[in-house]
Amino acid sequence: MHLNVLDADPRDDALDDAILRLAAEHDGSISAEHGIGRAKAHLLPLNRTADEIGAMVAVKRALDPAGRLGRALLPVAGDRRPG
Repeated sequence: MHLNVLDADPRDDALDDAILRLAAEHDGSISAEHGIGRAKAHLLPLNRTADEIGAMVAVKRALDPAGRLGRALLPVAGDRRPG
């Protein structure tokens, strides 16, 4: 299901957060065809374990050691590269 709330204040994420958390509680995915995206990155731990996120970070660093691609898409703790 794709979430598109009409007539909501675009600066207020409360409704999106509530719906995505509900989806995650029922084993639904919070990402779309192209990944998690910036708007939902903070919710990634709802669907992925710390080990899975660590694996994603490891692959990202291996394929993009200079951090030039999708800089802000997968926050990396301790990563000081500009976003």
